[in-house]
Amino acid sequence: MTASETQETLSSRITLLGGEMLNWSDLTGSSGQGPFASPLVVPILSQLLNKSTTALIVGPTAPWLLERLSDQVGSLDIVVRSWPDAHALNLRLNGKPVRIFCGGFEKFAEPAGSYDVVLAMDGIPRVFSADSEDLPWLDTLHRLRDLVKPGGRLVLGVTNGLGLDAMLDADSSVKPPTDDIWATNSQIELEAPAGLDAVRAALASAGLSTDQHYAVYPQATKTSLMVHERVLSGHTGDEVLAILASSAFAQGLGARPVLTDPRRMAREMMRHGTGLSLAPGWLFVTSAESPDARPPAGPDRGTDEDGDFGYPDALITDNLEHPYWAIVSKLSRDADGHWQRSLVKVGRSTSSRASGHLQREPSKLAGSVPEGTLLEEQFLTACRHDDLNALRRLVRSYAQWLHDTAELKPWTDPWSANSSADEQLVIPGGAVFATFENVMYDGKRMAVLDGSWNTTLQVPYEIALTRALRRFGYRVLAGGLRHPWPSGMSPNRLTVTLASMVGVTVTPHLLERSARLEVELEGQQRNNTEAGDQQLYFELQTMGEQPMGTEPGQPRGYREALATVGRLSTELAEAQSQIEWLDMTVQLREDQLRKERRQAADIKNSVSFAIGRGVTAPFRFLFRAFRPIFRAMTPGAK
Repeated sequence: MTASETQETLSSRITLLGGEMLNWSDLTGSSGQGPFASPLVVPILSQLLNKSTTALIVGPTAPWLLERLSDQVGSLDIVVRSWPDAHALNLRLNGKPVRIFCGGFEKFAEPAGSYDVVLAMDGIPRVFSADSEDLPWLDTLHRLRDLVKPGGRLVLGVTNGLGLDAMLDADSSVKPPTDDIWATNSQIELEAPAGLDAVRAALASAGLSTDQHYAVYPQATKTSLMVHERVLSGHTGDEVLAILASSAFAQGLGARPVLTDPRRMAREMMRHGTGLSLAPGWLFVTSAESPDARPPAGPDRGTDEDGDFGYPDALITDNLEHPYWAIVSKLSRDADGHWQRSLVKVGRSTSSRASGHLQREPSKLAGSVPEGTLLEEQFLTACRHDDLNALRRLVRSYAQWLHDTAELKPWTDPWSANSSADEQLVIPGGAVFATFENVMYDGKRMAVLDGSWNTTLQVPYEIALTRALRRFGYRVLAGGLRHPWPSGMSPNRLTVTLASMVGVTVTPHLLERSARLEVELEGQQRNNTEAGDQQLYFELQTMGEQPMGTEPGQPRGYREALATVGRLSTELAEAQSQIEWLDMTVQLREDQLRKERRQAADIKNSVSFAIGRGVTAPFRFLFRAFRPIFRAMTPGAK
């Protein structure tokens, strides 16, 4: 078969519905926000799918996820609106039990009750093309429900219009609309109902009962954390969930402009028990009939004590931008309320991996999550209260804990041409990653939160301590967070200040070596080229010396920027007051000096002064005459 015949055969497997978008791609992300691509749904969907399942997927979904799902079901139909996406999926899924439909979903004409499972994980709005007739969200939901067989499942993703990501976004309401936001009928509600209760009511009105319900973070289509509704409804102020949400938002929002620090807001969201209502999105597993009428279980399905088929309390992954290092794990609470973490086999998630000096062993994540409070949070709390005593205690406790892990070993500087070795306190490879944002502290002992990372580099204690302190310095200063030091502080100066609390003298050489170590570890995680490593090193060295609050170290969020402006204005006003006081003091001294000079002139011009000068004149003459003799007689005089 020739290449043209192969191309024609593959293209003939695609059913065109009408309204296809010929110059558009949801899969590459070049035309919009990219497809739904979270590995966290894999263990949830595994509870629903087996080789006898007929499934339908609607909306942009990552090709690797479609490929995985096509191996778990008997047949899979896919509806996409982009012709390039349909063609790319047809090539990738060749030989799979898959049919691809391309066009607007309103033209999808399969009869009602055709599928055991319908998956709309990306939600409803992106199932329509630019040429589609505008349909209300609720009508589309009814159409999706009609496609499900009695007793079948509909898995639906819903974006929360008042989610934390939307509240933090500083761009969406002020920038011109992107290409994926075309003109629509303003009289038709295309988005999901406002609020969680309204969404639940809409599902019920469509004849769907909710079996499982997860809140997703940090974005509805870019999910790295999923927490079950039963956990968020029954608990508030959970430290572990606050840490996980904070980390998810920090990684997920990247360098996007935000209104305020996303990590802080994510922590407060969980601490105040609003994690469910302020979630960026929700994932519903619904049934067309009562929850008891469930499809038969797959071969790997297990049932937990609540009869929830093993649906975990929470699912988490990391490094979505660099999936080589990603690990998928699930968390559950034991009878004592402690969090237990176990691995989920998705791709290479459970396999050890290495690149250069960097290693990751997922098996070290399994077990109990350390108790206590994140060390970084304790530092930030002390900074907010200007509590230098607490800061000293925390720095000393951390430095002592890190020092206790070190051993005296011969060490050769890997970044120096000098190959001679000298004795240094060297810490284990895993302790290098025990930075403030990865250490739990309960007031008595410290423990690493994510102990899966390791390095083959030998790192001296002082370099590791300097790196940890400088990372915290960047966190505080670049975020525009409150702290007890002058506003003109640079991360390097703050590092020197913190290190002095434990008697460590941070030299320029030590700062340079900590930057080299950061490049070595971060570069491997990002899979940087040599040019990328050089750029990262340049940024670390440049921003390390530059006072934050000026380019390029401006505060991340507008709220912190305003706080920084306010703090600078206060300090400027205080400096101006000091200048005015000094001006006034100098003026008073000048007035006093002029007064004394006038008094001296009056005395000099008086009669008594003239008489005194005349009486003492002979004595002054004699003294000047004999002065050379007196000086010659004085030992050591010149």
